[in-house]
Amino acid sequence: MDTMDIIKKRRSIRNYTNEKIDENILKEVINTATIAPVAGEFQITVIENQELLEKYNIVIKEFLKNSPDENMKAMGENPNYNAFYGANTLVLFSAPDENPFGGLTTSLAAENMILAATEFDLGTCYMVSPIFPFNDGANNDLLKEFNLPDGFKPVCAVTIGKISPENENPKRPALDNVNYVK
Repeated sequence: MDTMDIIKKRRSIRNYTNEKIDENILKEVINTATIAPVAGEFQITVIENQELLEKYNIVIKEFLKNSPDENMKAMGENPNYNAFYGANTLVLFSAPDENPFGGLTTSLAAENMILAATEFDLGTCYMVSPIFPFNDGANNDLLKEFNLPDGFKPVCAVTIGKISPENENPKRPALDNVNYVK
């Protein structure tokens, strides 16, 4: 598959099997995140511990339940809601607070990883909702379990896993958001 095919094939996957990713493939995919264009330090944390993922899911659901947004509140109150869509691997991207480009750097690293995963027929979903519970300094006990360097906070996350045959791929909307200045 060439680069253009991979970009066109990539979708946000919201339904995974519980099948583990081959360790060598996962390492290769994660490594692509480390060679992205960067502006400052960042950290990649690969979470495969199912107990920790379940604990994290509960924290996210509690955050959503208390949201003033009705859609978010409904997700948090849904007993079947899984913030990670059943993926058994979550990759957290973190950066130091003082890095004004942390969001850009981590997003570029995540995109490299997402495209590499697509080449291996793995599904991914770029997410920011997993970082919401940490925005106000709450849930520091859970944050400590991620073993981040001092001063680093999660900026974004990516689920990664084998795509469930029940996954739906809605049609992408046609966007009219490009202009050329010549």
